[in-house]
Order: sequence, then C-alpha cells, then structure tokens
Amino acid sequence: MKTKLLFLLVFAFALFSLKAQTSLNFDGVNDYVLGTNNASLNLTQGTIEAWIKTSDAGTSYRGIIVKQYNYGIFLNSNELIAFEWISGSLKNTNINLADNIWHHVAFTFQSEVVNGSKLYIDGNPVLTFTYKISHFDRTIA
Repeated sequence: MKTKLLFLLVFAFALFSLKAQTSLNFDGVNDYVLGTNNASLNLTQGTIEAWIKTSDAGTSYRGIIVKQYNYGIFLNSNELIAFEWISGSLKNTNINLADNIWHHVAFTFQSEVVNGSKLYIDGNPVLTFTYKISHFDRTIA
C-alpha cells in the first residue's frame, strides 16, 4: 500500500514568513519542509503541532515536526511518539493513527520539568512525561 502521509504544519512559533495567498502542496509521497537553524528555534520550552492524515506510515520513524537532536514528534509504526535524544528514549502514546482520518497532534514541552511535557491528539492529552532537550545545531524539518 502506498504510504500517504500529508502534513499541514502549524507552528506555535514563527518558522516561516509566508505572504498572503501562499500555500504548501504535498503529494503524499516524499514531501517535507526544511527550515533554518535559527537560534530562535533552540527552545527549552514550547509547543509544536501539525495536522496529519495517513492510512499507513510504515514501520520506521516518520518525522512530523523535528528539530533534529533537540525535540520532535514522529509516527513510529503509526503511533505518535516524542523522541528524547539525550537518553535515546521513546515517549510512546501507543495510539495508532493509521485510520485515514485527519488528526491534530501537538507536543508541549518544558525541558527537565517533572511531568512538564505532553503529547496531544485531537486536543486531548494522551501522554504526560518528563523530557530533556539537548542543544545541537541542526535544522528543523
């Protein structure tokens, strides 16, 4: 089955300065947005969010919004996760999103605050955990 994973990126922080009447168009095959490694994205707290829809994202990691080696949300075997680079641990919701329905996913984080980070699906908190941000210079995708 052909993987169709479409992203409509909505950031709680300014990633791009888009002019009116511009848009992004994804064909569901191999599309992504690559941003800069601006210092304003080196966050220790914040929120990242997106709208996603997939019938099968596959069995490997599929980045939704990622500041590599810092913070990010993924689908892994179709389940929403956050990955903590410092410890190499997965923060897994164990919720399969491969239902071909649009879902709003969000990750709020506060580095090193006990239970200060949460994953949300469709506005509902589904996982609360402690998360530690590393600070390596990488681009956001």
